[in-house]
Amino acid sequence: NWHIPLLGVRKNAFGSVMLTSVGSLDIEFAIARIYPQSRNSVMMSVGAAREEPVVRNGQVVPGKKLKIAFTVDHRIVDGLHGAYMLQTFQRIFESRPV
Repeated sequence: NWHIPLLGVRKNAFGSVMLTSVGSLDIEFAIARIYPQSRNSVMMSVGAAREEPVVRNGQVVPGKKLKIAFTVDHRIVDGLHGAYMLQTFQRIFESRPV
C-alpha cells in the first residue's frame, strides 16, 4: 500500500499483491499478467497439485508437487525479493507433513 508518485504508484486500498488459483481449474501452470487497472505490483499464480515421484529420507516415493509463478513490476519489486519469497514458500510446503 505504498504511495510513490515518481513511479506512478498510487495508494491502493486493495494492497499490492493479487493471487490467482488456476489450480482450482485443474491448470498446472500459468503466468498471470499485470494489468495497469489493478495497480498491483505482484501477481501470483498457484497451479494444480500433481502426484509425482519425490525423494523422502533417501527413498523415491509418490508425492504432491505444485507450481507457483509470479510476475512482478520491477519498478517496485526486485527479482531478488521474489526469489526470497519463493524460497520461503518452498520451505513452508516442504516442512508440512503429507
